[in-house]
Amino acid sequence: MYMNEYAMGGWSFFMLIFWVLVIVAIVWLATSMKRQKSPENEKESEMDILRKRFARGEIDANQYEEMKRLLSDG
Repeated sequence: MYMNEYAMGGWSFFMLIFWVLVIVAIVWLATSMKRQKSPENEKESEMDILRKRFARGEIDANQYEEMKRLLSDG
C-alpha cells in the first residue's frame, strides 16, 4: 500500500507541473497577442486617418504637413 500512495504522490506532482505550464502558456499567449498591437501599427492607422481627412478636404496642406510632422515625431 505504501508504494501505491507514493506513486499517486508522484502523479500529483506531475499534475501540478502540468497546470503550471498551462497557466504560463496562457499568459504568454495573451502577452504576445498584446505585443502584436504595437504603437507603430497605431501610427500607421493615425497616418491613414490623416490622409483621409486631407483627401476629404477637412484640413488644408499646411495643417496636413504640421500634423504629419507631429505624428512622426511622437
